[in-house]
Amino acid sequence: MAEINEKQYTEKTESEIRKYNILKSVFTKIYESENDLNKKRKAAFEEISSIEEPDNQTLKDMYKNFCDNMKALEDNKNTQVANIKSKFIPAIDYYSYLAKHQKQQVGYYQDTKKKTQKQEEEIQKVKASQNTIKESQLKLDISNNRTIMQNQGLEIKDQLMRFEDQRTSNNKLIILHFIHNEMQYHAQAIETLSELYKSIKILDTTQHLQEYADKLNITTVDVDEYKNNSFSRSINKSNLKGSKRGMLQTSFNNSGLGKSNLKQSQLSDDLEKITEENRGESEIGDNL
Repeated sequence: MAEINEKQYTEKTESEIRKYNILKSVFTKIYESENDLNKKRKAAFEEISSIEEPDNQTLKDMYKNFCDNMKALEDNKNTQVANIKSKFIPAIDYYSYLAKHQKQQVGYYQDTKKKTQKQEEEIQKVKASQNTIKESQLKLDISNNRTIMQNQGLEIKDQLMRFEDQRTSNNKLIILHFIHNEMQYHAQAIETLSELYKSIKILDTTQHLQEYADKLNITTVDVDEYKNNSFSRSINKSNLKGSKRGMLQTSFNNSGLGKSNLKQSQLSDDLEKITEENRGESEIGDNL
């Protein structure tokens, strides 16, 4: 009977238990940090939504729209984070349990081996005393124990191979599900944020000015004059920035750095287009 190397198998299973404990610890840290951040972000959006704007309906509506959507996103994030605790960590725990069970099986093998060795020592003493009945019983017990050891050894080897296959494929599934979990949240985030961006972008920031002016006894003529002057200032700033960009681009091209054969990706083109649109339509950065 080919005996197994209990020490090697025990060290192997203990190593797997340590690996799974690390994996569980990492996912637990991810859960705790994401859960804590989720609560803080929701509290922050609640704080923004509580800002009172009795004289500015535009800002009031914008804050509400922004915070409602962002809190909805955080609710989605909370679902994603909850999945880490309810699905991934238990899955890791299960395979940690299998590793511990494997170690337990090696322990059973060691117990049977020690029992057999003790019986083999005892049979030598029985032979000397010429107790044939007891000798026969011990021989039968030893034979049975060796059969048990052989079966245990085969089971341990089979379990090790099966466990190695399982832990690889299941770790793969855990990682894939985690990635899918993240993708699902971010896909929802992109959809929500895109609609939110559009809805806020089209807001008319001058719509409330007449009502605001009425409260301060400012005439309609003054409001219209302000709007016209504001539009003129915006156009002038846009032209000035366009001129500066043209000068920088000319200098860049003359330096030889602009002669690269690399083509911009469609994404870069789109981002540049969005940036240019924002520069032409908004001067938020200059006004803050």
